[in-house]
Amino acid sequence: MKLRGAICALVAMLVSSVVMAKVERYQAETDQLPGVDATGMLDFNNTGSGIAKATVNTRNGKARGVVRGTVPNESGKNARFKGDQSVADAIVSGLGVGITVDLKRAVYSVNKKGKASGAASGVVSIN
Repeated sequence: MKLRGAICALVAMLVSSVVMAKVERYQAETDQLPGVDATGMLDFNNTGSGIAKATVNTRNGKARGVVRGTVPNESGKNARFKGDQSVADAIVSGLGVGITVDLKRAVYSVNKKGKASGAASGVVSIN
């Protein structure tokens, strides 16, 4: 009988913690993924399209965003960008929900054929 009561208490604790931690998910098509210019730098004026996704934990404010798409790559070389706030902004800009990520980590890669992917994580503020 004691074991049954302990199991019921454990289940109640797990259910209440799941209810308290709310996770919001966003997904949108975007045409704002930055391309790469001839010198190998990000070009926010020459953009491509793709899918942007974000997950926001509203209890602790942590967020993670990912993108995949196709962008112009005028350098013809693989390019990788890390830790830049503009990369984090680019990853979540296409969602249309006013999310700003205060960067913890970000990486954005574009291969020589223009296939782009990126991920960013940090603390979110919803505008």
